[in-house]
Amino acid sequence: NGYAYVVNSSGLQVIDISTPMAPVIMSNTGTPGSAKEVSIANGYAYVADGGSGLQVIDIATPTAPVLVGNVSTPGSALGISIANGYAYMVNGTGGFLVIDISTPTVPMIVGSVDTSGEAYDVSVMNGYAYVVNGADGLLVIDISNPTAPVVVGSVDTPNYAIGVSVVNGYAYVADGNSGLQVIDISIPTAPMIVGSLDILGRAHNVSVANGFAYVAAGGGEGLLVVDISTPSAPVIVDSKFIPYLPSGVSVMDGYVYVVSANSRGLQVFSAVAPSPTTWLN
Repeated sequence: NGYAYVVNSSGLQVIDISTPMAPVIMSNTGTPGSAKEVSIANGYAYVADGGSGLQVIDIATPTAPVLVGNVSTPGSALGISIANGYAYMVNGTGGFLVIDISTPTVPMIVGSVDTSGEAYDVSVMNGYAYVVNGADGLLVIDISNPTAPVVVGSVDTPNYAIGVSVVNGYAYVADGNSGLQVIDISIPTAPMIVGSLDILGRAHNVSVANGFAYVAAGGGEGLLVVDISTPSAPVIVDSKFIPYLPSGVSVMDGYVYVVSANSRGLQVFSAVAPSPTTWLN
């Protein structure tokens, strides 16, 4: 819709990206916690707000968003994905939650799973939630009954899984010091690592589009562009240095949006394959 929704330690920023070369901040909305991730659905921004749980923000007027609902969660809300009227949230040591958002102003926890680890990120597809769980790797949770989610599959990863993107039967996992792990989830109950890519730094997050995985990595790596046309043999085809630790990455409408940690802002790259062109530094 021409806007990017970015969270930082202060809350939610709405940024006009109708001209990607010149993004403009439209509004700032403070949240009570330390915002970690946001998902957008039906005119609302659902913010995983650290120790303050879920915050629901009405974004119908981008210049004047309004906080309209919230629900406390155990642990620290770190990641969120929206599907079919529910928010699926991961909460570090607080595990995995299913939150009914059919009435956005009154979100309600209706299901949960103790992941017995540190749940960092979640991606939802075809009735399953794919949760990266720190030292325990990837968990597959059946959410066909949102009030009774259940772990049905898992696979350990070599390092510390903290980011995940699911596309076309594969889960692409940002696995800390072990880089990118490619996991075949065609059989959700038996996920299997089929490919991996070591990097010099630490993989923090990943977004997949059009046959490429865009990996946000620390240790001086920045944005890595990975050809995943052969999932079992991912290959770095380009990279862009980012001066501050990149903590989040998203791909939309031919552009890659990278958020840096510590409120250092947004950078926009062209996603023209295979080499991204820097638009804004």
